[in-house]
Amino acid sequence: MQKQVSAALSMINRHIGSPFKANCLDLGCANGIAENFLKDHLQMTVAIDIDHLTLSRIENSLKDTVNFLCTDSLNLPFKNNSFDLSIAFSLLHHLSLKQQQLVLENLKTITKKNGLIIMLEYNPLNPITQAVVRNNPADKGSKLIFPQEMKKLYRQASLKIIDFKYLLLTCKYMIVGINETR
Repeated sequence: MQKQVSAALSMINRHIGSPFKANCLDLGCANGIAENFLKDHLQMTVAIDIDHLTLSRIENSLKDTVNFLCTDSLNLPFKNNSFDLSIAFSLLHHLSLKQQQLVLENLKTITKKNGLIIMLEYNPLNPITQAVVRNNPADKGSKLIFPQEMKKLYRQASLKIIDFKYLLLTCKYMIVGINETR
């Protein structure tokens, strides 16, 4: 996870400058592993997950620096233009196509103009990834998203794609879009 967060921070730095002043939303934070690496680089992080039990296991020291909420990524309880940056690491493949579209539309609404929306997903072209996802109970019923499908989702949400990168050692890819509306 550290390599994935480092890649995201590098992209953030390249496209909007120092992330130290950024307010960030992390969708599908699970057990907060990404927040361990993000917390020292962002002004404020709100991390959400639908699983209350998973959130209850997060270390108290991390809860002092990150605001964790148990809520659904389809019904985000935030005002418009609340975040400079919205991220989701390995979340969308758990959702239907309609839900994926809704999540991106919701993120566009709550992410400020010229804010970044970063998605990290498993690379379905990698046979190792296919085996890992096929054998992981948490991924049961999920459908891996091909990069061209993710790019189409971004375009449908009117997000301008400004960066794309394969993360070879993690069998994932990262896409960065900018919210140019408002």
